[in-house]
Amino acid sequence: MAACPSYLTLAVADLGLSTAFYTRFLGAEPTRQGADHCFFALDALVLALYSRPAMAAEIGRALGPAGAVALSWNLPSLPELERQLELARAAGAALLRPLHAKPWGAMAAWIADPEGHPWELVFNPR
Repeated sequence: MAACPSYLTLAVADLGLSTAFYTRFLGAEPTRQGADHCFFALDALVLALYSRPAMAAEIGRALGPAGAVALSWNLPSLPELERQLELARAAGAALLRPLHAKPWGAMAAWIADPEGHPWELVFNPR
């Protein structure tokens, strides 16, 4: 079996704001929370949010700017992509690039969470 990542960790400036956003965007309640962190258990992955100071302490060095990582979510249908895009916007996401066709037939839109982390929402019919 091939190895796969099990945690995706984002450093955030406002843990409360980010926790509220991801609760609404993902439709999931946190599975673990503390003063400087919050975890969401998703199917095969845990989304971990850490305050920027806690993440810097964990890594042992200063952090770069937010948004240095782009996240992608492949959705099973165009209606599901549209639904998730609306949920994201209702939760407070900024629309970076509206829904558009890719040259290879996929449909995609780009959003940013309240901290500026970019997400690509994608439906690829292939």
